[in-house]
Amino acid sequence: MRWFLVLLLLGLPQVGWKGQERVPLNAAEANAVVDSIGQEFYQARFKFDPAYASSKGFSDFDDRLTTYAPRKVGGFVRRIKRLQATLERFHEDSLSMDSWIDFNALSSEMATQVLVLEELELWRKSPLLYSNACISGIYYLVLRPDTESSTNLALRLEAIPEVVANARGNLTRPVRLHCEVASAGLKDFLPFLEGITDVDARTIEGAREALAGFAAFLDSLAPTADENFALGRSDFVRLLETRNLVRESPEDLMTYAERILNDAWDRRGAYGEDRPGTMIDTTGVGELTRDDIKRYIAAETESALVFVKREDLATVPVNAILEIVETPAFLRNLVPGYAYEPPAPLDSDERGL
Repeated sequence: MRWFLVLLLLGLPQVGWKGQERVPLNAAEANAVVDSIGQEFYQARFKFDPAYASSKGFSDFDDRLTTYAPRKVGGFVRRIKRLQATLERFHEDSLSMDSWIDFNALSSEMATQVLVLEELELWRKSPLLYSNACISGIYYLVLRPDTESSTNLALRLEAIPEVVANARGNLTRPVRLHCEVASAGLKDFLPFLEGITDVDARTIEGAREALAGFAAFLDSLAPTADENFALGRSDFVRLLETRNLVRESPEDLMTYAERILNDAWDRRGAYGEDRPGTMIDTTGVGELTRDDIKRYIAAETESALVFVKREDLATVPVNAILEIVETPAFLRNLVPGYAYEPPAPLDSDERGL
C-alpha cells in the first residue's frame, strides 16, 4: 500500500491549497490515499502520545509516555504538515462518501494538532497536558480489561520522572487555573498510585515522588502564573472551527438556553399539545412564559457565578463584568468546566476567555 501511494502521488502535479484546482483521482486511488495517510498520521500520533494510544485500545506504545520535549513536538508537527500537503494535492470529490467523511475528520484532527502544538504552544502553557499524560497513562494500563502485563506498567511508571522534568523546563508561560487544576488532580491520584501492588515498590515510590514534587512545583507557580485562560476568543473560535468543522461562534448560556427553548416550543406547538410561547407550570401558579424561563436561567447562572467567586474555584478578575460560557466537551482538558468571557471593547472583536 505504501509503495502504491508513493507511485501514485509522484504522478500528481504540484497544486496549491486555496483557490487552485486539485487533481481528481478515481475513487479507489483517492480512498487509498486517505487510508494510507490516516494510518501514518495516527501511528505518528500514537507514538507521540502513548497515553492517547492506550485510550484507543492500541498497546504498541504501552511502555512509554509522552514528554512533550521540544524536539519531539517539532518533529511531530513537521510530519503532520507533510501529510497535510499530500491531502491537499487531490480533489476530495473523488472520494466515496465514507472516505469523504474520513478525509474531513482526518483534516480536522491534523489541523487541530498543528494549532494546539505549534501556534498556541499549549505545551508551554498548560500543565494539564503533562499531568493528564501521567495520570491517564497509568489508569488505562491498570483498569483496561485486556492489559495483564505489569512490565509495561513498570516502564510507564519509570517514565514519569522524565515527563515531569520536561514539564518543569517547558512551562515557560503557565496558566494559573491550569496549574491549580493539574495540582489538584495529581494530589487526588497519589493514593491510587500507592495502591498498585504488582510493581516494584521503588518504582512506585519514584513515580510518587516525581508527581508529588510536580504538584508542589505547580503550587509555587500558581501565584504568579497568567490569570487568563490559555485561549483568547479568536483562538477559541479557530479551535472550534478546526476541531468540529463549524463556523458558528461559541454561544453563551443564555443564547443557548433560548435556542433550546424555541426548538422545544416549536415542537410542542407543532403537535398541538400546548400554545406556542407558553409552557405548563407544574407549581400551580399559572403558565410560565419564555421570559419567565429566561429570568430563571439568568438567576441560576448568577448564583453559580457567586458560588465560583466565593469558593475560589476559578481565577476571576476583580470587578470584571463576566459572562459565563459553556466549554465544549473536547476542550474541557484545556479549559476545565466553564469559562468566563469579559465583554469586548466597542471597537474590537477580540475578547480574552
